[in-house]
Amino acid sequence: MASFVEFIMYSRFRAMLVAGILGGLSQLMLPLSLFSLAIVALYILRKGDREGGFVMFGTAAVIVVMSFFIASRPGFTYPLVIMLLLPVYICAALLRVTAAQGVAVAAAGVCGAFFAIAIEVFSGDAVAWWSAWLKTAVQGVEGASYQGFEDNGSLMIMNGLITLMLGLTVVASVLLGRWLQSLRYYPGEFRKEFYALKIPKAVVTGNIALLAVTGLLNQRLMIDLLIISTLLYFFQGLAVLHHGAAKKKSAILYLAPPYFLLT
Repeated sequence: MASFVEFIMYSRFRAMLVAGILGGLSQLMLPLSLFSLAIVALYILRKGDREGGFVMFGTAAVIVVMSFFIASRPGFTYPLVIMLLLPVYICAALLRVTAAQGVAVAAAGVCGAFFAIAIEVFSGDAVAWWSAWLKTAVQGVEGASYQGFEDNGSLMIMNGLITLMLGLTVVASVLLGRWLQSLRYYPGEFRKEFYALKIPKAVVTGNIALLAVTGLLNQRLMIDLLIISTLLYFFQGLAVLHHGAAKKKSAILYLAPPYFLLT
């Protein structure tokens, strides 16, 4: 894996080419978007904002070119990974400056909240907006049906659920990029940094205030933001869990039950 990192970091052109190809292929295999974004995050973390910006735009260009040759998924006129490049850039840049993974997680939460609010404001009705999108998107998912979302009630909270998933992808990509950086350049540092992951108090306070204000204006949006806010505590909880497991002799047995519940 360290050799793979060296291969990517050889030049900005190589980084944007590999990230772009993986991002383009994510139209066929969605998990590849995680590795595409992680490469962008890695370059930002190692080379800085300016060089990382070149790689981000270059990656987007490669993905756009590839999209002309790869059939898009139903509901997606362009690869989803393009929409996540800017949030990844912001989170990785903040992580590089602060060396605090909690700040990166908080930034992803803020980006997610901004996206959810924007959908609600500009669509006028987020439920109707996602409803129209789902009618097309489910055609690309085997066994899924629009009626299923209506029956289980998830359609009403789709704005929060999808935004949460996007935020989880951003954080996972940035942390994967940080792990790759640590693997090659700072062995063992990722683990120490992850164990110290803590959401800034100002962000927690701001989140509570935002939920309170939103609850007075739009209760449905408040529920969406409440769903997104779980992103903040999910990764902090994982950090505490892994830190505790590190102190136990049976780390696998200590971690297995919580991860089983997550699945």
